[in-house]
Amino acid sequence: MLLMHNRATTLKKIIVPMTLGILIGLVLPRVGSAASDAYLRLQSSRDALLAQERDIRASYDEVSRQIDDLRKKQALLDSYLTQTRVAIRGVERAMEGSQ
Repeated sequence: MLLMHNRATTLKKIIVPMTLGILIGLVLPRVGSAASDAYLRLQSSRDALLAQERDIRASYDEVSRQIDDLRKKQALLDSYLTQTRVAIRGVERAMEGSQ
């Protein structure tokens, strides 16, 4: 009886760690794989966001260039308006002087 008890205890000492080792061996690669999959998804998201940032930056730069061009055109038109107002006043003074 004592011999059977010792065998059972010995088997438990061998089987339990061995079973745990097998379970850990089966689970860890999946955990590592899940972590690797999560990392790859995050990397893919980052790459997509970087591409989006590049596109937005290019659009922003294009709009900035267009705004600069429009400001130059606005300044030119403002100059034409000023010259036209001066010319109108000159003509009106000449009209008053001719009466």
